[in-house]
Amino acid sequence: YAPVYPPPLIKNYPMLGEVSVYDGRAIVYVPIEVARDAPAGPLVIRGQVRLQICDDRVCFAPQNLPFEVSTSVVSATTPIAPKDAELFTGFDQRTWAS
Repeated sequence: YAPVYPPPLIKNYPMLGEVSVYDGRAIVYVPIEVARDAPAGPLVIRGQVRLQICDDRVCFAPQNLPFEVSTSVVSATTPIAPKDAELFTGFDQRTWAS
């Protein structure tokens, strides 16, 4: 599985030329697969996101920013729902259906 990125905006800046950008908030969906034999209980997922901040004149050096998500592993029969449902508006769950 691969991350699903929103479509970028293509902008032309006099000092940078034509660049592909995200303006404001960009939500990237990243698939996480839990092992079938994972024990039920709390789970902390840690990682890094690499990003670069630019304005209309200059781009700053890329940065790696750490993130941490607390969740739980539950049985396959346990009903689940997204914690922040608004983040999944418009996301097609069939993207990663097996």
